[in-house]
Amino acid sequence: MSNKPRFLIPVLLLSLMCGIAVSAAPALSADAILNRMDRMDGVNDMTCQLRMVVTSKSGQTQVRNLTMYTKGKEDGTQFVMVRVDLPALIKGTSLLSITRPGQPVETWLYLPALGKPKRITASERSGSFMGSDFSYQDMGTVRAEDYVNKLLRTEKLGGDETYVIESVPRTEEIKKATGFSKQIWWIRTSNFTRAKAEFYDQSNKVAKVQLASKPIEVKKGAWFNTLMEMSNLGLGSKTEVEFSNVLVNSGLKDDFFTVENMKQ
Repeated sequence: MSNKPRFLIPVLLLSLMCGIAVSAAPALSADAILNRMDRMDGVNDMTCQLRMVVTSKSGQTQVRNLTMYTKGKEDGTQFVMVRVDLPALIKGTSLLSITRPGQPVETWLYLPALGKPKRITASERSGSFMGSDFSYQDMGTVRAEDYVNKLLRTEKLGGDETYVIESVPRTEEIKKATGFSKQIWWIRTSNFTRAKAEFYDQSNKVAKVQLASKPIEVKKGAWFNTLMEMSNLGLGSKTEVEFSNVLVNSGLKDDFFTVENMKQ
């Protein structure tokens, strides 16, 4: 049986925050398209370096260097671990997201100054990750089952043909966790990488916009966006994340993605 792990960056983060892709297929449902956006056929795990630049409305910038580790399993379980390498003041800060089928997303934050990991509650997951425009929710996995999804249309975006999907949270708990009333995704039909996402507030106005570009083929048939940008329209800020040194199938074990390991 082939492995079919799925990873969102996040959102990236994510969801999140990255798109991994497989070859296109005709007459797909909205759920199937959204699930494919985060799937890596033949990729069991991935490690990469991140350079995050946060720019305020006034133009001031903050730079963070991070390492991200991800793993997907055949049963649908998804692991994401992010560790801060620089600046030295917050080095060692880490985030752990675990998504299991049919269970609430489990998110933990470790701050060296506190000395122990803290579990992020559902209502806290919409909060900012390390002062960036990405939330804790963005750092986990997008699950089609958490939303009522609708294929709105297909259209050209930046020269790419895309599926346009609307996702509305199924429950109030999911709505609180995301912080949004709905999300709209633009997903490339050629390789199922994410091209754009809009996040709508409770007044149904666009609150954040994410752009994703520069996809690379990390393994035959599996594509990964290496540049992500999230803009907060209310604050006038934006966060750009560039991915590099992407390594797949290095053999990461399940026990790497544990609360106890966050302190390493």
